Amino acid sequence: MFESFYLLKITGRDPKSFLSKLIALKIELRKVVVSKNDLQILVNEDDYQKIIDMKTIYQMEVLNRYGLAKFRYLFHKYFLFLASVFVSILLLQFLSHLILKVEVIHAKEEIRTLILNDLEDYGIRPYRFKVSFAKKEKIVEQILEKEKDHLEWIEIEEVGTSYRVSVEERKKMGKMDSKEEQSIVAKKPGRILEIEASHGEIVKAKNDYVQKGDVLISGIIKNKDKPVSKIRAEGRVFAEVWYQVRVEVPYQYKEEVLTGRDKKRLELSFLNYHFPIIDLKPYKQSRKKRSVLLQNNLLPISLSYTTYQEVKILEEIHSEREALEKAYQISVSKLRSRLQKEDEIISQKTLKKSHKNSKIVVEVFFKVKENITDTVSLKDVKLEELQKEAEEGSE
Repeated sequence: MFESFYLLKITGRDPKSFLSKLIALKIELRKVVVSKNDLQILVNEDDYQKIIDMKTIYQMEVLNRYGLAKFRYLFHKYFLFLASVFVSILLLQFLSHLILKVEVIHAKEEIRTLILNDLEDYGIRPYRFKVSFAKKEKIVEQILEKEKDHLEWIEIEEVGTSYRVSVEERKKMGKMDSKEEQSIVAKKPGRILEIEASHGEIVKAKNDYVQKGDVLISGIIKNKDKPVSKIRAEGRVFAEVWYQVRVEVPYQYKEEVLTGRDKKRLELSFLNYHFPIIDLKPYKQSRKKRSVLLQNNLLPISLSYTTYQEVKILEEIHSEREALEKAYQISVSKLRSRLQKEDEIISQKTLKKSHKNSKIVVEVFFKVKENITDTVSLKDVKLEELQKEAEEGSE
């Protein structure tokens, strides 16, 4: 164990006389320095207490402490400072795991409201704790499955104490009459790879770069550059389309797996605290499904019938190579969720790799062979106006 030592300065008349008294009391002196007006000695904890208890006219001053005495002295001296630092660290840790803001990035208010409601159903909302990486990815899958008619893609990015949610709405092809005239247009930018046309005039060629809305197969039939009729253009166009996917993967990966065991208990809740009634062997880890039986409208107290599902925590620690491989798998999975079955990933390339807060952050660039076919109605297009424009252009 650590010992305690004190370096004392004893001041008074004839310090040698006081030194003799110490020797007579069998005080163990580790170090002695005698001068004309004072005496400096080094003693252990027990002998220090004996000297303090002595009745004497000599003045004593502690010049320094060593060993455990030094530690105790510094601890008491800086206790308030150390306590405030400790509390600050705990507070920062608490706040860093708290969600203070959930922001959905989309132009339409109804889409933002839809996503915010779904996120709240799955426990992601302000002033709740952040979810694990595995649970966040699971929530993304569940929302995409639930809103498959409205959403093409969704990503939840952790930014400090906020969640930033990026969303892409699923574009539905307008339902047209089977006989209505139309042209085939590009629904997104790309480089044309294949054009299959059964009706209409092909106006773009293989390897042409097109923008969203460009006409690919025209439903306006021309004779010597003069529009003569409108038909229903039909066909498919595949193009090389480009995507950039950003993925964050923690080096330490935890996932909750259901064991298949469950039990039901009555549970008393007060504020955000929940207490099961008569649960002698609680699960170490569990998921809970509550059905409220009684609730007080004035006090934050309720009684619930709760199902506890036992879960096992699977923990993996990834090397950089394993985390990078996991990031590639997730990036492909994210991209696949945005594509149709007939679309095909042509190639992938890592654009950027960095490290942030015990995570690897990877940005992957993809080339995809994708069906970019969309339609635009020719119902309101007047042939006479097109013919007049063609005549003016030829003059």
